[in-house]
Amino acid sequence: RKEKTYPKIQANWKATVVKICDRIANVSQSKDYNKGLYEMYKKEHKIFCSRLMSKEHPHEETNKAWNRLGVLLNGI
Repeated sequence: RKEKTYPKIQANWKATVVKICDRIANVSQSKDYNKGLYEMYKKEHKIFCSRLMSKEHPHEETNKAWNRLGVLLNGI
C-alpha cells in the first residue's frame, strides 16, 4: 500500500508536509506509549525519507518538518 501512495504524496510538496506532520504525531505518541511502534518508525525512517524527499520541493517549506521528525527519531 505504501509503495503506491508514496509517489502520489511526493508529487505534491504540501501533501508531503502533511504526511511528515502525521508521522511526527505518530512518532511522538509512540515514543511515550508504544516503544515497539516507535522502534518500527525508527527502522523505517530512511525508506520513508527516500520515498518522500524531492529536490523539487521548496526546501524552505519542507525542512522544518523534516528536521522535527529527525529530532524525534534520532535525538539530534
